[in-house]
Amino acid sequence: MKAKVGKFEVINTQTLLINNNNDVWVEFAVMDWTLKLKITFENSSGATNESKFIIRDGGDHGVITFFNWNSTLGNSLNEPIDIAQTQGRDIYLMATSHKIGNILRLDIQFYMESQDGE
Repeated sequence: MKAKVGKFEVINTQTLLINNNNDVWVEFAVMDWTLKLKITFENSSGATNESKFIIRDGGDHGVITFFNWNSTLGNSLNEPIDIAQTQGRDIYLMATSHKIGNILRLDIQFYMESQDGE
């Protein structure tokens, strides 16, 4: 099944139920390459509980850390973020989450720009 969102072709979708801010590993094949991504969560108790994220290189995998993604009302990225590239094509990530009790539901989709330009 193929799916498109705007100019993006959906290449992978995950819904994950995460308890107690456990780390998450996502791995799947993209063209001739295996994307490996570690997802971590950190919550601050300071005066500013701004939701944000950082992406870094973990050697043979990428690491994305979501800060303060613990809202019962939900969090989301505002637009797809470019996280990797294979065969000259960029790979993007979109994510949303919401928390109920100690369970965080994380919905993530990975995209590539559609080659047909639509």
